This record gives sequence, C-alpha cells and structure tokens, in this order.
Amino acid sequence: MAALILYLATTLVIAWIWSRYVQRVSRAAAIVLILLPLLFTGRALLTGRVYSVTDILFRDPPLSDYGTDFGVTRMHNSYISDPFLQMIPWQKAVRYTLAHGEWPLWNPFMLCGDILAAGMQSAPYDPVNLIGLVLPLDLSVTFGAAMTFFFAAFFAFAFAREIGCHEQASLIGAAGYMLSEAMAFTVGFAPLARSWAMFGFVLFAVRRVVREPTVRAGALLVVALTFLVLAGHPETMLHVVALGAVYGIFELVEDSRPRLSGQRRAAVLHILRATTIAVAAGVIALLLSAIFLLPFLHAAPQSAEYWTRVLLYSHEPLVSRVERVASRAGTTIFPFYGGSAWASNIAPNWDTGAGRVGSIIFALALAAVVTGPRRKETWFFFAAAVICLWAHFDAPPVAQILHKLPLFNVALNDRLSFAAAFFVSLLAAFAIEKWSRRMWIPITCAAVALAVATAIVWKSQIAVGVDSHFMSMVAATELVPLAIIAVMFFARVDVRIAGPVVLALLCLQRVAEDGGNYPSMPHRTFYPRVPVLDAMRRDQPFRIVGVGEILLANTSALYALEDVRGYETMTFLRLVWTYPLWCVPRAVYFNRVDDLTHPFLSAMNVRYALAPRTLAPPDGWRIVLDDRNTRLLENTRVLPRVFAPRVIRFRNRDDTIIEEMAEAQDFGEYGWILTHDLPPQEAANARATIVTRRRGTGYEIDATMDKNGWLVISDCAWDGWRVYIDGRRVRLHFANEAFLGIFVPMGHHTLRVVYLPGEFVKGRRISFATLAALLIVYLIRGAGRSRPP
Repeated sequence: MAALILYLATTLVIAWIWSRYVQRVSRAAAIVLILLPLLFTGRALLTGRVYSVTDILFRDPPLSDYGTDFGVTRMHNSYISDPFLQMIPWQKAVRYTLAHGEWPLWNPFMLCGDILAAGMQSAPYDPVNLIGLVLPLDLSVTFGAAMTFFFAAFFAFAFAREIGCHEQASLIGAAGYMLSEAMAFTVGFAPLARSWAMFGFVLFAVRRVVREPTVRAGALLVVALTFLVLAGHPETMLHVVALGAVYGIFELVEDSRPRLSGQRRAAVLHILRATTIAVAAGVIALLLSAIFLLPFLHAAPQSAEYWTRVLLYSHEPLVSRVERVASRAGTTIFPFYGGSAWASNIAPNWDTGAGRVGSIIFALALAAVVTGPRRKETWFFFAAAVICLWAHFDAPPVAQILHKLPLFNVALNDRLSFAAAFFVSLLAAFAIEKWSRRMWIPITCAAVALAVATAIVWKSQIAVGVDSHFMSMVAATELVPLAIIAVMFFARVDVRIAGPVVLALLCLQRVAEDGGNYPSMPHRTFYPRVPVLDAMRRDQPFRIVGVGEILLANTSALYALEDVRGYETMTFLRLVWTYPLWCVPRAVYFNRVDDLTHPFLSAMNVRYALAPRTLAPPDGWRIVLDDRNTRLLENTRVLPRVFAPRVIRFRNRDDTIIEEMAEAQDFGEYGWILTHDLPPQEAANARATIVTRRRGTGYEIDATMDKNGWLVISDCAWDGWRVYIDGRRVRLHFANEAFLGIFVPMGHHTLRVVYLPGEFVKGRRISFATLAALLIVYLIRGAGRSRPP
C-alpha cells in the first residue's frame, strides 16, 4: 500500500498548505476531494496494482506466448497505447539516468538514442514524477494517475470557491471536471492530463492577480504557470495560457467597470498594476523553467515533427469532415455512441468522447444558463464552453479560425475539449448554488430531449454494431438521474440534502459510463521478463530490433535493451531521412522493420533480432534461442557501437550521402562524413583498435590509431554531444548522415563522449539563479516584516 500512503500524505499536505496560506478548505471538503480519485484508482491503490493498460504488452510476441501464464486472456482497452508505449518507458529512461548520477537528458533505449527532457513529455521535473521516484515504477504509475485526478478536482473546486460558489456546489463542479471523459481517458497520458489538471489553478491565480494585484497573488501565478510548464505538454501550455489570458481580460473589464465610474485614475493604476504583475509572473515562470524550455526550443527544429507541423500542417487548410464532426458530437452527447473501447464493443464511428461530461452536468449547466445566476460569468463560461466544444468537433468556423492563428496553426486544437468540460462543470456548480425550484423545467426538458435523441439514434447505432444491452445500461444511467434531480428541484428538497445526492448520482453515472477506461493490472504483468529477453549477451553495447510487431518499440527500455525503432514526440530528422535504408515509417506510431537483410541495420549496431519462430535465419544471421513462438537471432555481421570504416567518403550534400548509402552493402568498408571543409573525395581511413565501455548514457573509449583517422559512433547526432580526447574537447561531424563522426589523431587516446547540450547548461544557470534570487527576496521581505517598529 506504499502508493496509497504516499498519495494520502501528499494530498493531505497540499490541502493543509492551501487551506493555511491560500484559501480555506473545510475538513469535509478536503476529505471528499482526496477520496474522489479513488473512484477510478482506488482498487489499484489499495491492492498495489498498476492503473494502466499494460495488458496490451501481451498482444504481440514474445509476451503473447506467456499471456495465460500471467493471467492475461484479453485486452481491456487496446485503443489506449501511449501510456505503455511512451509514458512508462520514458519514466524508466529518466530513472536510468538518475541512477547513473546524470541529468535526464538522453534516452539510449530507442531510435539509436534520443533526447529525453528536451522532448518535454518525459516531464522529469514534474513535482509528481519527482515525488513518485520514492516508489517502484509500477506503483508510481498508479500514484501519478491518482494525483492527476486529485489536481483536476482540487483546483476546479478552488476556482469555483474563489468565484463565490459554496462548498457543495464547488464539489459538484470539481467532480464534473475530474470525472469527465477527457480526464478519464487521458489520465495515463500523464503530461496531457496533468497539464489540463492545472487549468483551474491558473484561472484561480489569474483572478487573484486581477482582484488583488499584490506580490502574494503574483507569486501564486508564478507557481501555477511553473507547474504547468513542468507538467510537460507544450501544446496544452499554449491552450491554458491563452484561455487564462482571455479570462484575465474578462475579469479586468468586470472588475474595472465600477472603479472607472468613480476614481478613473485609481482604476487605471489598478489595471496597470494587475497587468504588470501578470506579465512579471509569466516572465519569472519562464525563467524558473528555463532548464526545461531552452533544451526543448533548441531541439524542436532538429525534429521531423517540427517541419511537418511548420511546413505542411500549418499551411494546409483545415478541412472539417462531416463524419468527424458527427462522431465527436455524438460521443459527446451519448456515452454509447460508437460503442465503448473498454467494453470491447467498438463501431466504425467510435471516438474518444473527450467532450463528454454526462447528462447530469450538461443538464445542470443548461439550467444555469436558462435561469441566469451570476449572469455575466455564466454567459462568459457558456460562450467559452461552446467555442471550445466547437474546436473539439473540428467544426467550422472555429476550427478554421484557430488554425490561422500563430502557434495555434501547429497545434491540435481539438484538445480544447478539456476546457469545455471545465467550463460546463462550472456552470453546473452555478445551478447547484442557485438551487431554484424553477430549475426543474430545464432539467426535465433536457431529460426529454435526451430521451428523444436516444430513440432517434438507437437503430443507427445497433446497425453499426453497438451492443443493445450496453446501450440500454448506459441510457438508463443518463436518464434516471435526471428524473431524480428534476423531482428534487420540483419538491424543493433542501440543497444540504440534495447536494450530496446529486454528487452521488454524478459519481455513479460517470464511473458506470467511463470509469472502465483503465484496468487495475496485477504487479506480475508489469513488463515481465521472459527467457528470450534474458538470453542476450551483454558484454558490450548493442542494439536490438523486433521483426514486425514483435516486442513493441520503446518497451525495450523496461528491459534495459536498446532498440533502433521508436515512437517519439520528436524524432531526429536526419534519422528519418535514413528510414528508406532499413525500415518502414508509419504515421503516429513506431517505424516497423520487416527485412533483416538491410546492411544498414549492422551499421546501427543491431546485434539481436526477435522474430517469429517460423522465420528462417537470413544470410548473416544465426539462431540463438527458440522460445515458444519467438526466435532470437544474432547478427554475425554487426558492426560495434564505435568503429572505424576502412574508407571515408567526404561529402557536402545530404542527398548525395543518402543516395550512396542506399547502394552500399558493407558499412564497415565505407563511411560517410558530411563536411564543407573539404571537396568531395575518398580517403583510406586509419586502422583502429577500439574498446568501448558504457558510462551512464555516454561512453568511455580507448582507441589506438595507426594514423590520423575517423571513428563513427552509431548514436543519433542531436546537437548537444560533447567529445573529449584526452581531456580536450573536439569538434563533431555528421557520420553516415545521422550519427557521430570523430576525427582522432594517430596514437593511443582516451575518449569521453557525453550528451550535455549548451542550452541545458544555460537554462540550468538561469533557473537556479532565478530561484536563488526569489529566495533572497523572500528572506529580505521576511526580515523586514519581523523587524520591530
């Protein structure tokens, strides 16, 4: 129960600090907010299980051969893949670097080595991930999911309280956001969900700055924005900051209107002070997170995804397809629309339903809009919810307008569904706060409209394959609670009784509809070891590959195996240029290797391959082990991680290098160096005796050269590598298009190769200096306050 204990301790400390220094939270409300995430993660926390879809590991060999051994007989939700393909392997890579006393900068386990912190979504500086380091990785996954749910509920509650809602109304608004499908489906995509969980915190701090433009309010905004950045999702950072700015403008207008009718000078000064504090808070947050942001900004232009978004996606007109708009609108309104991934009942028109909050929240929001409590805020949140939902649907004209705005034109703006769920949940809180008898009319109308709409789409959903029993169950969870709530409004049931009833109905509804997205998997199913993965000799650095879908890419990190395939947020552009030489690229998934005869695999240090047992060893490969339906092959022609080609071809054009490498059959014979210092030519290379040792994520190399020559290291040459020969730093070149080339003088030398980008060093200095300056200012202010008059 270590994860549960850590979760309770962390949330209790957060609730106490918040109540003590920011905003009072009653004991009862704190207990409810801490217990709400257990609706989803409770079983995993209480039993030491893993709240993730690790059962998908058993979909393909070699683990599929052992599914029954570990009790995995079916896939719970095969439509959620990123948590076990990306999030968990990235966290494993972070732990690997920290265990070797390094900053989490380089991931050696995928794509011939790849950036780690600079890709941002590994989120190594996220406070939740840092706290989770005290747990084993499997338990930290469950802890992280529970904390994401907690933040979503806690900060939504805090914001609702800040704008004047009483605790019961605020709790229902908080539960509505936490239980939304956007959160329930993406909680395993930790950076995305956790960034949106900070949305309420950012809005809370923005309102404090507008209403009370003090240093204390500015400090709160600094913390909120810094946590948002460290959560590790740049796209969501853009969306949250933009929405926070829009809300801040709305608050400034509303707060300044009565001031302007009186003392105009004071009102103008108030606006200037609030704006200055908000901008200063943003700048300080950027300085604090420079250690994280500068490497990202430096690495992004080196990636294939950057150029795809900037050169293609941003310039192409966004086409709103009727089918997509219809499916997203349908799944937002009807939980059964298109079936359910976790119920193993998927239809062709299925979508994640990320805009769904359930009929209770929708009906209460409608009641708030119709009856009009808090008229100005109500209409602002209503308009914001509609616009964000429209963006989620990819519907015109909102989607097209956003796609033309700078930065938004390279973002996936359909993720504004999170904001829509947040605003609709706030409107529902307004309805509970007002609790007027006349609200039974819009609630009843919503129930009738939903019943009629359900009847209309019923036959069409059965026709596409949605199970009728599942539809009946879900329809009941949508309609019956609305009838109960309408009766409570009509009968004027006291809100102190009705509030808990509505909260209970909401929890039951949302858990029944969308609470099954993630299973609670036994510990033994968390990337278990099998004989074929233990049979590889680890006497020197080597890489592996799986043929087809065998050993899904990135999962090798959990076994400390380095795979040439990978599924990343940012893929090294130069490596992508080599894909035609050795693999099949696939959009939004890992690159697939089907043919082991490509000679470039040997150049990338691929020593072992996992293949179907029916595959005969290709020329140059031998059988090491047959393990059930999986065969382990060894490459007898593999080149070492560091090698000296017999002939060096100097070229000054990337396309020329790619064309020549496509014709090569032996990369031990020829190596290519990209240089503009020499005209294109060939030269015999030095003969070298090389001993390579891993040192964390880098290398220590002993090289004896019979003359001046070149070494090739088959690690991706992201900018940031540093090579020292006998303690003196030397220049690096691109070798074989995407890898590291080093000129080494004649004689015996010791080389040290480390990945340490200059932007990281600069960002670290900025972050630490900013932190130190803030600490000094805090101490000086504290001393001033404690000095006697």
